[in-house]
Amino acid sequence: MASHDYSKNVATATRMIAKYGRDFTLYTVDPSSVDDPSMPWRGTATPPTSSGTVVGVVIEQDWEDIVDGLVQRGKKVAIVQFSDSVKDVIEKCQFLLDSLDSSRYSVSSASPLAPGGTIVFWQLKLRQ
Repeated sequence: MASHDYSKNVATATRMIAKYGRDFTLYTVDPSSVDDPSMPWRGTATPPTSSGTVVGVVIEQDWEDIVDGLVQRGKKVAIVQFSDSVKDVIEKCQFLLDSLDSSRYSVSSASPLAPGGTIVFWQLKLRQ
């Protein structure tokens, strides 16, 4: 069976995200900078580090995941344009800042939509 060429899908996704999307700044927090290692949920006084900017769209979508036995829920998903330069940054990002209204979202998970091994776009599950 012949494999499908996903280049048209990638081109369409890239064009639609560029047309309707906006800039998002990705941030990471150094886990070693937590003020109290026994209570990492309290965070740190050190500000998050900007890791780059991507173009994407936010979709209102209820989602639910089970992570380490805990249920995580959210109401938004960001569809982010794929490029090789941001792959590592997206996988490690913990926060996302929306350029439109300066909303800050916590990134619960990041996963690529990759049929046949070709990444079309990234899906970031967001919590506010």
